[in-house]
Amino acid sequence: MIHVLLKIVVWIVLIGIAYRVFGPQAFDSSDGGNPLNGSTSQLYLPPAKSELLMSYEKRLLVGKLQPDEFFEYQALSRKHQGEFWEGRETSVEAALSGVKNGRGEHLASILGERGLSKEEQSIFFTVLKRDHPRVLEDLE
Repeated sequence: MIHVLLKIVVWIVLIGIAYRVFGPQAFDSSDGGNPLNGSTSQLYLPPAKSELLMSYEKRLLVGKLQPDEFFEYQALSRKHQGEFWEGRETSVEAALSGVKNGRGEHLASILGERGLSKEEQSIFFTVLKRDHPRVLEDLE
């Protein structure tokens, strides 16, 4: 019996500490009080791929990439991905700022010009629709 009471006291203390640290928002499950939904993060356009990187990717798909070129391909690919996660490029919202209709098609053309494959574009649109669904809505 004492073990049960001790566990209850420990839980009350932990909940009290959480309330003290995070405030009442920690226990608010509504959309407005959810700290994860209040994120103001922006999604940036991926940087343009270099001609060499696109050439390596095409040769890799058909199986004609040499073993010594594979390491250079990996280095270029990692550099490209690192630049994307730094978010130095234009945000998606800024890229679509003047577009009223057909925002998805316009964004797809921008991504195509930057060298993204159809699969990469699909992944980008999946993340965009999940995290920022209003960006692709027509404004008119």
